[in-house]
Amino acid sequence: MENIDFTGQVAIVTGAGGGIGCGVAKLLAARGAKVLVNDYGGNAFGASGSSAMADAVVAEIRAAGGEAVADANAVGSVESAQRIRDAALKAFGRIDILINNAGIVNYKNVEEISDAELDRVIETNFMGAFRLLRAVWPVMQKQGYGRILNVASNSSLGFGGMTAYAASKAGLMGLTADSARQGQPLGILVNSLLPAAATRMAQSHPDGDSVAPGFNKWLSTYFQPEKVAPAAVYLVSKASTIFGEHYSAGANRISRIAHIATDGYHADPLTPEAVAEHIAQIRDTSKAQVVTSGGEELQRYMGIAPFPVAT
Repeated sequence: MENIDFTGQVAIVTGAGGGIGCGVAKLLAARGAKVLVNDYGGNAFGASGSSAMADAVVAEIRAAGGEAVADANAVGSVESAQRIRDAALKAFGRIDILINNAGIVNYKNVEEISDAELDRVIETNFMGAFRLLRAVWPVMQKQGYGRILNVASNSSLGFGGMTAYAASKAGLMGLTADSARQGQPLGILVNSLLPAAATRMAQSHPDGDSVAPGFNKWLSTYFQPEKVAPAAVYLVSKASTIFGEHYSAGANRISRIAHIATDGYHADPLTPEAVAEHIAQIRDTSKAQVVTSGGEELQRYMGIAPFPVAT
């Protein structure tokens, strides 16, 4: 297979001042992309910072012979999304790739987190990504080409104690699935990535080692952030024709994460007692199939609820 190359392409990578975003930005630049390195320089919990982190990554990229500019806008607002987009267009004239990587975390349970804390996580992790996707969409549509990668999290599958973060990242998977179907006919391919890496965020849990002894050491030993970058870079390359899918990546491993549907159970009428009696059959995954879209899942009902044919 030919080497994957990004010469002539422009990428925006948010949250690229460290961790996964930094690794992805540097690999894209090493493969020829011009990169807008976005990072507001704050911590994993949303405290404000400076442009120093983004500036440092840009300096590394330039020292290695690549092209990059720094951007210190904090993702979240409509205005910030527009500023990030405009900065990339001003610097490089086009936008081929968007990697929505920026995020903050909160380790409070359902009953503990305040509305303000919840809003802050959703605003950064979900609304920030949505608004930036929306801001670059017309640019990519006009070009007839674009690649968007939403960095979600395996926390959306459930860990406990990360309610707001998990919800915000699960929202990105829904955003991916729906926007991908709109984008594919336009040449815009959207996917999501669920990374496992020893980032500042992953190692910021106050009880990480007490909940799972040795957890932080395990992460730092095997899950260096740069090991996520090859999966991300492939998914935003011209070599990829994938859209609307979700991938887990870390420790030099990549796999697909997908929704499935079992054969299920049908009765007319369906009663609570019938569900209880057949719940083992309903839950049996031995013949389950991957569900790739909402429309595909609706098609599973056609055998018992025939769709009317227009006359």
